[in-house]
Amino acid sequence: MTVSATELNPVIGSQGSDDLGNSNESDFHNRQGSISWEKRIDTTAGTLQGGAVFVIHLDPTDGVGDLTVTDNDANDNDKHNGQFQITNVLLGTYTVIETVALRATRWTTIPTVW
Repeated sequence: MTVSATELNPVIGSQGSDDLGNSNESDFHNRQGSISWEKRIDTTAGTLQGGAVFVIHLDPTDGVGDLTVTDNDANDNDKHNGQFQITNVLLGTYTVIETVALRATRWTTIPTVW
């Protein structure tokens, strides 16, 4: 885009509408995803286990520092015990570390960003 004496107010895309795609007429889109995982008791039944605490490195919401997530706190968008979801995640690669385990447990899914 060029701002010049003849074009003082150039625009990208059409103002007031969402122009999809990747052309010169498209709007900018900040792509975001989510990270979800479960915490289960290590039994044959695989019962969900609430109350665990995890740290995500780097903080997936801004890419700086770490994000601590306690089951069902403000950072956990899934309010079911033992189920975690972080939304509005920047695209990237993250490490999820359990810092407080309540009982012998196992992972049932690998945290994924998409």
